[in-house]
Amino acid sequence: MQAEKPPSPHTLKLQKKIRAYATGYLQENMFTLPNLPPLDRIRKLQEDRANSLARRATEEKAQRERAMQERLQAAKMQQHKREGSGDFNRNRPPGKVHTGRRTSPESGVGNGWGPVPVMQGSSPDPMLQQIDIIKSYIKQAKEQHKFDEVDMLQKNLMELEAEYTRQHQKR
Repeated sequence: MQAEKPPSPHTLKLQKKIRAYATGYLQENMFTLPNLPPLDRIRKLQEDRANSLARRATEEKAQRERAMQERLQAAKMQQHKREGSGDFNRNRPPGKVHTGRRTSPESGVGNGWGPVPVMQGSSPDPMLQQIDIIKSYIKQAKEQHKFDEVDMLQKNLMELEAEYTRQHQKR
């Protein structure tokens, strides 16, 4: 084994200057640091923080629950609207005829068009379910005269049907 070389005089001088600078810096700045609070004050601060975090967690949980309730209520309203829309003019006052156009906020100007989600029969194959859904969206888009959406949806339908036949040919 090779013995370690002693540091050169230049290295020793550099280390001595670094040590002196660090000592001077600490002596100068340590007196300006505030003292630590007493132990009982630290415990009280920790308790306050824990209580604050617990309160915040319960508030966030309550907010999530309220949002979930609002979403469920909106979904029930949508379902109720869909179920009640079989006869468009049934509940309308005389003289008011439904034109077939939606006036909901989803179809307003600036929001773009979006199909109304439909409940489809429960097919065992998810791809068949998706094909049925896209077909219903195409029908809705045609009724709304949204021809760009019809084109896009028809392309998606062709791709989906091609994938479906490709997968079933493998079997």
